[in-house]
Amino acid sequence: MGGSSLAELPETMDVVLVDRDSNGEVSKKVIGTVDTRTGEFRMDRWYDMQGRKLNGTPTAKGTYYHNGKAVTIR
Repeated sequence: MGGSSLAELPETMDVVLVDRDSNGEVSKKVIGTVDTRTGEFRMDRWYDMQGRKLNGTPTAKGTYYHNGKAVTIR
């Protein structure tokens, strides 16, 4: 069995949120990227708690994801 070297990995990889609804259908959403060299996780966009991408900065009260962290808008 051969091993993989760091040089074989892409520089970044997408992070995908996988969800299954009540009908058993699977949905996949890219929520960010991870740098395979440093381990840094980046979410350049805003997402709601269900993983849906928002069109810009949210104005409604609630909790959202931005740059890998949960952010609460009050």
